[in-house]
Amino acid sequence: NNNNNNNNNNNNNQIGLPYKVTIHDKFKTAVFHISNFSIDFVTARSEVYNSAAELPIVSTGSLEDDMNRRDFTINAIALKIVENFQQAYLYDILGGCQDIANKIIRVLHQKSFIDDPTRVFRAVRFEQRLEGFQIAIETENLIVSNENCKLELLSWTRIYNELIIIFNEKIDCIDKILNRLEKLNILK
Repeated sequence: NNNNNNNNNNNNNQIGLPYKVTIHDKFKTAVFHISNFSIDFVTARSEVYNSAAELPIVSTGSLEDDMNRRDFTINAIALKIVENFQQAYLYDILGGCQDIANKIIRVLHQKSFIDDPTRVFRAVRFEQRLEGFQIAIETENLIVSNENCKLELLSWTRIYNELIIIFNEKIDCIDKILNRLEKLNILK
């Protein structure tokens, strides 16, 4: 992985369990791994896509910028912690909580799959992994539309990376994901 990742391992810590922190400088994120659990930490950031299906140029941004660059409403929710961790506010400007309640996976805008066609793989992964969830009709229409989804522009490396993530799912979920991708005519 050429994301300039920095891994910090610490086996003697206040948590009492071994953990690992992976830092992705290019994308201004870090992942805290402990046991079978991980937490993503992100800097609020904005993205610019110079061309379809290319990785974005990432820069520091506002919390609203960050929410608006997310893949789906259900992962465009933040917890804003203030006052020395004494108060926290749920930040949901795009209706993610309502979509979670309704078990809907919805993209944020019409160009979502043009900017990043790998979102197709993530939408299907979430739909099949999260019990009862469905891709919103308007989002599915964007997936099957050649004009609104530019999978053919993806590099083989990006497709390979998404397939590796799929094959790391539980075995019954892998089958459901592959069947759904085939029904959407993605695996051609």
